[in-house]
Amino acid sequence: MKLLLLSLILAFSIYTVANAYAVENIPWPMFKHDPQHTGQSPFNGSEENTLRWRFPTDGRIQGSPVVGSDGTVYFGSHDSNLYAIGSNGKEKWHFPAKMNIDSTPAIAPDSIIFFGSWDMNLYAIAPSGEGIWRGQTHDRISSSPAIGSDGTIYFGADDKFLYASSHDGVQKWSFRTDDRVFSTPALASDGTIYVGSFDNNLYAINPDGTEKWRFKTNGFVFSSPSIAPDGTIYIGSYDRNVYAVYSNGTMKWSFPTKGVVQASPSIAPDGTIYIGSHDNNLYAINPDGTEKWRFTTGDLVVSSAAIDSDGTIYVGSVDTFLYAINPDGTEKWRFKTNARIFSSPAIGSDGTVYIGSVDGSLYAIGEPLEFNLPRTGSINERVGYIGTEMYVISANVQANEVSIEVVIKNIDTSFRNFEPNSFTLIDANGAEYEPDPEKSTLRNIRVQSNDVIRGTLFFESNTAVELVYQDVRGVKLNVDLTKTKNPPDQVPVPWLMPGSNTGKKIIGDKLELTILDEKFLESDPQKYVIRISLKNKSADEIEYNQSFAYIKDTDGNVYLPDTSNAFAGTLKQDQTVNGEIWFTVQSNVSSVAFVYDDLATNSYFVVPEFPLAIIAIIGAVSLLAVLSRFPVQKI
Repeated sequence: MKLLLLSLILAFSIYTVANAYAVENIPWPMFKHDPQHTGQSPFNGSEENTLRWRFPTDGRIQGSPVVGSDGTVYFGSHDSNLYAIGSNGKEKWHFPAKMNIDSTPAIAPDSIIFFGSWDMNLYAIAPSGEGIWRGQTHDRISSSPAIGSDGTIYFGADDKFLYASSHDGVQKWSFRTDDRVFSTPALASDGTIYVGSFDNNLYAINPDGTEKWRFKTNGFVFSSPSIAPDGTIYIGSYDRNVYAVYSNGTMKWSFPTKGVVQASPSIAPDGTIYIGSHDNNLYAINPDGTEKWRFTTGDLVVSSAAIDSDGTIYVGSVDTFLYAINPDGTEKWRFKTNARIFSSPAIGSDGTVYIGSVDGSLYAIGEPLEFNLPRTGSINERVGYIGTEMYVISANVQANEVSIEVVIKNIDTSFRNFEPNSFTLIDANGAEYEPDPEKSTLRNIRVQSNDVIRGTLFFESNTAVELVYQDVRGVKLNVDLTKTKNPPDQVPVPWLMPGSNTGKKIIGDKLELTILDEKFLESDPQKYVIRISLKNKSADEIEYNQSFAYIKDTDGNVYLPDTSNAFAGTLKQDQTVNGEIWFTVQSNVSSVAFVYDDLATNSYFVVPEFPLAIIAIIGAVSLLAVLSRFPVQKI
């Protein structure tokens, strides 16, 4: 097999290769930080789960980010682009490949970026974002490149080969295994290259491309090996075990978990091995193979851990959270993304922790950027933080009940949920109260970017001093209820275009919605009735239900369907159903927006349409479906 150099896009002669491929000046140059894949960073990570910024792409992110010497973050997306993002969260450039990118980039000392794509090419990209060369293999590349001390780039491909390429794209050699190579090669100080294959083996390969030895497990080896200072190689296997292998190819020990081990091991300075499993745990294993502790998440742990200079371990989980774990196995903090995490974290020189999510965004967790709204305020004053703006219109105390009318604006770049239980009332004695979920009218719904919801929160208290909002991402806003701003700030208002919705048709990936008719009843103007048609465009049977729908008035107040007129059932392929959904609104409401938000079919339909037109958001799919598509999905 040959690695074919397809094109020189720029003259390569303007670049020089450093004699020694040191990485000291690059905070996180490749997958798991270094050629041995220890996952160790020389910098402290973030002490709190504060969102610094979030950068959205148009595809899921399953690979991992790397961080350059100037703080630029590089990562790939399933929208087929490699992105370069400044430390302030602003895009510098993006480079288009022809297909999905799962490969984690690698940064050479001369700042050239290497990455692979499902389009079967390995790319070399200049720091300016211009292509230098691309070399073609015979199948797609999900493996991540590792860079040797002499500048050699090592990477695997689905064509069953491990490749060694020079810095300028000339193939040195290729080594054939008996199945796909997703694993990222690890490089020992003596030049030995270690890599796993779906043929169940861990391979040791000499610097000239010949086989040194192979170690057979009883399952696929998706995991990438890590190398300890004493030469021990650690690897996970689909047979549910973690293996320690001597540098001569014999087994030192095996450690059983209760699930597939897809993650790659990380090695702390004290020799502790950290590795995740499909049994939902991150394991800490002593160098002798005994368990030190385990940390349980809410779902599979496919992400591979990063370790900061204080010993804190950072790892993602399919349960959507990025976790920071103390060296003793206790939780330090967690940060929620909007979808599953397969990506592994990287740590910048300023302590920012970066990680990608299947929701298509790269998250930066660390010291927040400056924001143009205060985080604390009073009634009639806008307060805000990254992703959230809040305005308290009024706070009233009657008998043993406090009612607070609030407006929440989503100033994030994609949809957000604002849960009523994220609010806390503090009374005159310092006691804390949660809202009454039955009486409160602020709804837990997904809110489109730059849109607003409004409602009233009710608390069982006879005094009101402060309202605190805090979501799972660390956003915390405080409003002093004893003070009122005068003159008041402008109240945030929702985007809503008055007018008829009748005849509007929205076509999603699986569902087609048509507005047949809408009206406020003459006999009861507080009753709004909308008649819709739903068509199943998918090959599967899908569920429809009026509980997926709500309406919103021009002030942002949300109304859920009346339960007395049920519209629910299932639709087979190409089947259509018509039905009515009834709502009860306030007496002064004359115009509404209708929203049908169905996670199962990835449908988020808004009529009248928002400025971004039809919104189709990645929703819930079965865990089995996600796993079968990561990252071996056929196109």
